[in-house]
Amino acid sequence: MVKSPDSIAAAVVATKPNPVEIRVKGADQRDGWDLASKVLFVVLAGLILATFMDYGVTWDEPVQHFYGGTIVRYYISLLHGHFDKGALNAGDLIYYGGFFDTVAVAINGISPLGRYETRHLLNALIGLIGIIGCWRVGRLLGGPAAGFWAATLLVLTPRYYGQMFNNPKDVPFAVGYIWAMYYLLRALPHLPRVPRGITVKLGIAIGLALGVRIGGLLLLAYVLMVVGLYGIFAARSKAAFTGLVKFALTVIGIAWPIMLLCWPWAQMQPLTRPFEALSHVTRFPWFGAVLFEGQSIPAVHEPRIYILRWLSISLPEIVLLLAGAGLLCAVVLLLRKNTYMSVRNYYWMLLSFATLFPLLYVVAVRPILYDADRHFVYVVLPLACLCGLVLARGLDWARSTSRMVWAAGLVAIVGYSIWQVSVMVRLHPDEYVYFNQTIGGLQGAAGKFETDYWGNSYKEAVKDLVKYLQTNEPQGRYAVMAASRPESSSYFLPSWITFTKNPEQADFVISTTRYGIDQILDGPVLLTVKRLGVPLAVVKDRRHLKGVPVPGWPPVLAIPE
Repeated sequence: MVKSPDSIAAAVVATKPNPVEIRVKGADQRDGWDLASKVLFVVLAGLILATFMDYGVTWDEPVQHFYGGTIVRYYISLLHGHFDKGALNAGDLIYYGGFFDTVAVAINGISPLGRYETRHLLNALIGLIGIIGCWRVGRLLGGPAAGFWAATLLVLTPRYYGQMFNNPKDVPFAVGYIWAMYYLLRALPHLPRVPRGITVKLGIAIGLALGVRIGGLLLLAYVLMVVGLYGIFAARSKAAFTGLVKFALTVIGIAWPIMLLCWPWAQMQPLTRPFEALSHVTRFPWFGAVLFEGQSIPAVHEPRIYILRWLSISLPEIVLLLAGAGLLCAVVLLLRKNTYMSVRNYYWMLLSFATLFPLLYVVAVRPILYDADRHFVYVVLPLACLCGLVLARGLDWARSTSRMVWAAGLVAIVGYSIWQVSVMVRLHPDEYVYFNQTIGGLQGAAGKFETDYWGNSYKEAVKDLVKYLQTNEPQGRYAVMAASRPESSSYFLPSWITFTKNPEQADFVISTTRYGIDQILDGPVLLTVKRLGVPLAVVKDRRHLKGVPVPGWPPVLAIPE
């Protein structure tokens, strides 16, 4: 017997109330899913340790390392009785907290690894904490199975996994975002008297998110929204209102000082400068162009659907499918007159709001966006949690309908996961250039959308060039120029290869294919870094062109130098 759409939707969000987490039939089943999740985390930790050295230096990392150094010097100077103002005069960096960068610089002082290898390991471990956060949220929403699938779906999202290693801004912020949502969800059933432990942890998570990006003010807005709605519709006594106010003020009182801890510029005017920073980043003065649907468009004129289009082609197909199914089920449930609004229903409603509101806000306001969808990595984590819930409930429904349907669904999911992992292996260490099959994968997106927008492929280009010279050319000294921030390539050069910013002095040039820069510089292509047949970077031989001027160089583009 085939069940109705209403029954399917009911399976996605059960109606039996539970103030903490749903009960799963049988301790063995619960423990089995939790064990699978822990095995997943151990495997991921092993992969991180085995591969973190593979990733390149992205264009923002040198700047972020510099910023972290200014903050460390700021505190050292205070300890010595004077005042180093470097952190107060760091250009646009002053509008961001420096939590990750400060910690990375401090750890670099004792790490046996190189500067960027240390950063990449730290970055990846923080990314793993984000995956664990997804598991915790998914488990809260729908039990151990939903937690496992939430974590797995995030792992199978190449753009998150790839950026875990060398995105020092968006990934740490995303991790703070999901953990703040977890503790806010944990607080819901306890309102108006939230336990101290949950309140403190929520304040810390929000503070750490704010310490990376001022966009973490969204999280404080969510807290105030929850408190306000409860106060309007549920509070019935003065004690309840007092509890709500105490909860909100405690969260803010913890989050704000943590935010300021690694943000010297904001410390100078702690009540106003964070909002000044918010105004600045909302109207960020970036005048570069973005590649969108095959056209180079000034970022100030990009279409409203920019981020929605990017997510539609950069998220795994299974996430898109589950998101659509979840939206349909949610609509059915909300239209049902007899839907019981349990605490768990409020869980997924709040998490859905935290996923959708930032996207709808961007569509309405049209701030300047660039570098694909990286600024919205943080919405991918709660989306993975919601999709994990849908998948777990969908499998439960299939099992109750027909063992054959359940088995077929499970086989399809496992088969897709194996395929997705194979794609990620072939992209490694450039997983963040992934595109799904709605656009034909990376091959279909090449020339229409940005691929390697951050220069991660430069490390491989340097490695290939060094190997070529050692194998095919006489021993000697060579000069290399790269169209990027110098450290993206110079950091990996051996002592017998020098870096130059002048292409006229270069024996070889390394160039990204972004903006067609590889076409500006003359010279035969010696080596090409490709993924799935798509060029990400090229190495050109300019030895016969040394001293020849390069018309139009440097190009007026958003390539840092």
